Amino acid sequence: MKVLSDWNQKTLYDVIAKMRGSEEPDRWIIRGNHHDGWVFGATDPLAGQTALMAEAKAIGTLVKQGWRPRRTLVYASWDEKSRACSVRPSGPNRTPRNLSQRP
Repeated sequence: MKVLSDWNQKTLYDVIAKMRGSEEPDRWIIRGNHHDGWVFGATDPLAGQTALMAEAKAIGTLVKQGWRPRRTLVYASWDEKSRACSVRPSGPNRTPRNLSQRP
């Protein structure tokens, strides 16, 4: 087996979506998952990412029907989980700038 790896630096992407709560906007419900796959390929992140996106889509359908969340909902999808675990804090321990700002 011959493995060809691309070790060039890449741009990392953290995707954050917030929906302000109608009654308790300062209380957050945070749902998230990483979207990169270094070790186990696509099966590692995509199992959780698929469920996360399905949930967000269902919430979007409810919003289109007039529903509003009581608390602020935050959906997060972050990059570089696998490598970051050994280099710097990742996931919930790493706070992207746009997630640390209140809505």
